[in-house]
Amino acid sequence: MKKESVSVDDELKVSVDDEKKESNDAAKKPSDEEDVKVVGVSCSVENGVFSCTTDADKGFNVTNRLRDVFKFEMDKELFQVIDLTVDVEKLQLRLTGKGLVLTTEPPNGIKFADLIVQMEQEAVDSRSEFTRMLKTYMKQQKKQVKMRVVRLVFQLPVDPKRMPMGYDSPRGFTYLTGVMYRFPVLKMSLSIKSYMSKIFVCEAPEGTAAGLSLQQGDAVLDVNEVLVATVGETKKKIMDSIYNKGYVTMLIERPNDDAAFQFCRMVLNFKKTPPKDLGLAKDVRDICRKQRKLLKISDPQPERSILKEHSGVCIEPRRVKIANEATEIPISAQGNPKLLASVPPNATESLLSKLKVSSPDRSGERVQKTDNSSDSQVPNSPSNTSQQDMKRSRSFRSIGRNR
Repeated sequence: MKKESVSVDDELKVSVDDEKKESNDAAKKPSDEEDVKVVGVSCSVENGVFSCTTDADKGFNVTNRLRDVFKFEMDKELFQVIDLTVDVEKLQLRLTGKGLVLTTEPPNGIKFADLIVQMEQEAVDSRSEFTRMLKTYMKQQKKQVKMRVVRLVFQLPVDPKRMPMGYDSPRGFTYLTGVMYRFPVLKMSLSIKSYMSKIFVCEAPEGTAAGLSLQQGDAVLDVNEVLVATVGETKKKIMDSIYNKGYVTMLIERPNDDAAFQFCRMVLNFKKTPPKDLGLAKDVRDICRKQRKLLKISDPQPERSILKEHSGVCIEPRRVKIANEATEIPISAQGNPKLLASVPPNATESLLSKLKVSSPDRSGERVQKTDNSSDSQVPNSPSNTSQQDMKRSRSFRSIGRNR
């Protein structure tokens, strides 16, 4: 058999083809493909949040998950995907059936109204799935877990084109775009009033849909880029957008200095009417929920009896002593802490410095403490009037005896 001769060029061509084939076979190994997927990470910074997404997670569709929970389409600028590392001991959450966070105790990085979508790169579709995975991690004695949550955006920077034409912006106010959503389990609980053709927020309690985007004292200038001036018009536009679109955008004017806070307090106190259907406060609801659980478990007995028991010897006086002079300083309660008026400093001390105060000395006698000035004694005080009446009665008795 005659052996065919191979030229040098043919040998070089065959060796190059073999190397290409070997490199292609090596690239198709599953282990290397997984390594490439793990290495391929894309990072981005959006709205001040640094988030990294692997190529394996690109198939996870957040939009479909939001549509399943909220039942409406949501734009990409209205939510953020955030990765967190949370201690297992601090995962004491109260969730809805779809995984929406209602309460977080203690603070662990997860906020109210967050939507849990993943734990340790496993999808979380319901509350039961979250509970099952959490029990598994606790059995494995894991200290920390990686979670991915979807957080809605409730405040956006205002577009200058959205400001009303010819609107004179007062000093001490900031402007932003507030977004209010239709939540499946939360009440809106929004109370508004009209003052000088402007809509003001009277109540937006914590733990409600309105409280996530609005504050007490905010002024609503427009709804979905349409100017509003009456309560009826504002209510109609907000409700129509919430039911049809799923969310509503509002141009908000918010106070940020003392003069603006004082103006908002005046507006809220003008023709003040009690709000309707706002529900209980969030802390009150939590307390009632805990007590209801205790009543379901057992019938708790009081630790101490409410009846008084006589100990025999009375050491302290049982009567309540009321001072002759008292100062009453009204303190208003507001849903927005920024609108609270500060109490005048040292108001009680300044009043007592003008009045004569008596206090017992070591020998048991009454020693009168007066101010350094001679005008510190007030003639119309109750103590002075009682002393004058006693002197008059003594003089009348002496006159009667002489007669």
